[in-house]
Amino acid sequence: MESRSEERLEALVADCLEALDGDDTRTLDQVIEYLTDKEPALRDPLRKRLDRLRDLGLLGDEDKSATQPVIEGYQLRSCLGSGGMGEVWLATQVEPVHRAVAVKVIRRDRRNERVVQRFLSERQALAKMSHPGIAQVYDAGETKTGEPYFAMEFVDGRPIDEVHRSNELGLDTTLELMAKVCDAVQHAHDRGVLHRDLKPQNILVTEIDGELQPKVIDFGLAKGLEESISGGDVETLEGQVLGTPQYMAPEQADSSVDEVDVRVDVYGIGAVLFEMVTGSLPIDIPNATLLEVVQAIRSMERPALSTRLRERASSDDNDDTRILSRSLASRCRGDLDRILKRALQIDPTLRYGSVTALGTDLRAFLQHRPISATPPTTIYRLRKFAKRRRGLFLTAVAVLLTALTGLGFALHYEVQARRSLSWFDKLAEREEVARLIGRVDSLGPLGPSGLSDLESWLLDAEVTLTSRDAAADFLGETRRRAANPEAQDVVDRGYDRGRYAVLDESLTLLLDDLDTLHESRSEVERWTRFARSVPAVNDPTLRARWDEALESIADRERCPLYEGLRLKPQSGLIPLRQDPDSGLWEFALYWPDGESGSMDIPSVGANGFLEVTESTAPVVVLIPGGSFFMGSEVRPEAEFFDEFASNDEDPRHPITLAPFFIGKYELTQAQWVGMTTKVTSQITFDFNERNPGARLTDVIDGRHPVENLSWEESRTWLRRLGLDLPTEAQWEYAARAKTTTPWWCGADRSSVVEPLAANLADERAVAQQYYTQAEPGLEDGYLFHGPVDLGAPNPFGLHGTIGNVWEWVRDRYHFYDKVTAAPDTGLRKKADEESNGDIPRVVRGGGFDAPATKARHTQRLAKGQTDRSGGIGLRLCRAISVTED
Repeated sequence: MESRSEERLEALVADCLEALDGDDTRTLDQVIEYLTDKEPALRDPLRKRLDRLRDLGLLGDEDKSATQPVIEGYQLRSCLGSGGMGEVWLATQVEPVHRAVAVKVIRRDRRNERVVQRFLSERQALAKMSHPGIAQVYDAGETKTGEPYFAMEFVDGRPIDEVHRSNELGLDTTLELMAKVCDAVQHAHDRGVLHRDLKPQNILVTEIDGELQPKVIDFGLAKGLEESISGGDVETLEGQVLGTPQYMAPEQADSSVDEVDVRVDVYGIGAVLFEMVTGSLPIDIPNATLLEVVQAIRSMERPALSTRLRERASSDDNDDTRILSRSLASRCRGDLDRILKRALQIDPTLRYGSVTALGTDLRAFLQHRPISATPPTTIYRLRKFAKRRRGLFLTAVAVLLTALTGLGFALHYEVQARRSLSWFDKLAEREEVARLIGRVDSLGPLGPSGLSDLESWLLDAEVTLTSRDAAADFLGETRRRAANPEAQDVVDRGYDRGRYAVLDESLTLLLDDLDTLHESRSEVERWTRFARSVPAVNDPTLRARWDEALESIADRERCPLYEGLRLKPQSGLIPLRQDPDSGLWEFALYWPDGESGSMDIPSVGANGFLEVTESTAPVVVLIPGGSFFMGSEVRPEAEFFDEFASNDEDPRHPITLAPFFIGKYELTQAQWVGMTTKVTSQITFDFNERNPGARLTDVIDGRHPVENLSWEESRTWLRRLGLDLPTEAQWEYAARAKTTTPWWCGADRSSVVEPLAANLADERAVAQQYYTQAEPGLEDGYLFHGPVDLGAPNPFGLHGTIGNVWEWVRDRYHFYDKVTAAPDTGLRKKADEESNGDIPRVVRGGGFDAPATKARHTQRLAKGQTDRSGGIGLRLCRAISVTED
């Protein structure tokens, strides 16, 4: 509410306007002196208020250029501005209160039902509020000709960005103003009102009692949160984008998004603050069309504050401005970068949940307190404490040194303690660098759901890497204290004090870690670009594909194996088709292709099979849930006795699994390189060049399975894409495809030969002395592994479940009767099981170096989780999400 002095000041302003507009011959100073004769304390505030009116061009005669509305009780003077919906006039309220006001009236030439509803909504929204940071409504009604109007507090201020530039406000003052804006907007939110058009022109700054006060105005696009503002919220036309694009949140710029919430105003405040600090907008595209701006807002990455300031410094020809920009960039680097990054997130769920939370972090930054946008590590909190209590910190050091060395040395070492603060900051960075490097392996999945983690990591890395030059300079300064600064070993450099040797060693390690972090950042940037390219589950371009797939899968007649499975769209998957032979649905994965984006969606060839090329993405099959008997019988009298079975395949036991996705093929070399940008396999196209004397005539290309992978490496990379290795139970169930014979193709080993169902050790390989034991009658055409689609598929449509390469599975190697399988997944794991060290894991399916007897579906082989072999690859797996009903 206004104070008594403010109310009186408004009345004096109105008196001055009337005196100057009438026949009064007195000067402005004489009028002020006369009016404040008995109230001298208001003389200077009145003069400042009138000076601002003069600056705005509002002193003098009434505006005759526009047709003035006639409103009983008001004398309209000057048109302050005109927009698409209404006009705002400076006026004097004559009764019942005498004061200067701003009157907003609907433009007669724009009056229609929709405009009137918006106008009334704004009027009602403002009427709900009473806050020093929001222009207050005094009165409302209709003009003589029937146009709605409302009279409100006249804010004789200027847009916040103009005040920032003309007054050259420091960073602290700017942040304090924006924190007050947060308070005002939160007041509106508490009353169920969104502003939706926060920009500098709608945040005016005035001076009240010697302090700068922002005032939020123009609620013309206000929208109710839980209920309509005026009995029925104003409808937005389909495809209509409301607001000022440069300051607009991405979801507000997307006309297909029906609902927005308080986070659109969080974004607007963030955009205004970004512009005030850097002098440019977060999305700054010169000469762009409105459509280009809107598209950029929905997709373009927002730079860090310090990055934009450094760019400005590097391009500025003025030395003073360049130095100022660099200094400001240094101040913004870190916490303020993180605050603005969070406020300007493309995904609203990743922004601050309220403008109060944003304002709280701005004030925490000013007070050198921890902010919510930064992980609260011990070192981070300690550094904040040191900055907040710098004097106390230095005094404590002085007291400690006095106790240790005597008063004579204490003053000298107090000076050194001041330098120790910067040492402390530099050495503390090692913890942050190590934490960032350690987080790399846990980043993901590489899609919409993991994008926030990737972007957060990149921001933290960018902020941390900016300190590399300072750390290098600090190390150089430290080494200048050494007797032999060029010596290779820190001991040989000959420091006269041990602490300098420790500092040298620590800074050297810090620089090494920063180099590692720089390499990691390049990799994470690549992952982030891919993650942004993966559409969300509700992407309209996939809607028709998913509608067809979901309807088919739930139909018991069309897909009887799924038994009415109620699936929902799965992020990162593209429905391909229902395999005409297996009856199961197949899906392509969005898969990274190095720097260029995603690999291609497989197409169906003339033979009705999917075509596997070096550029096609992996395909997964939706395996129906069900029960089966896992393992083999080693007892001759048992019904399912297997003469080739080992004791670790026994006993044969029932397992029930939930539906899951599994790779139709083994992962290819091209797909592995697309994901990792690394060539890992031993048997590649250049095998002969790398193995002198080798005479391999087979053509090896990117369609062959990737191999020479450890279990650890396989899982680390798959989990970045929201995938995993199949459990043993899942692998065997999918490989058997509801058959009960040792091989899906039959009970006799000869069944793998015709038609060709496997790539095993054949007679040609034995003849060339690669292997000693061949599969009789088999000629698969390859000495080593072949293309992943080699041979016939099993009844589930899977290729390569017999031979080609052994495939890692997720489980630790256990005897079946020692550990119970988990429900739904079949995973075998002890409650207290350790995962570190070279734990024995399981490979399945046999390989190109094995006969059929070693490639049965129950065959198990133990390998250490760090082992690598040119004969071991993988088949990916993925869990599914199902609807609740």
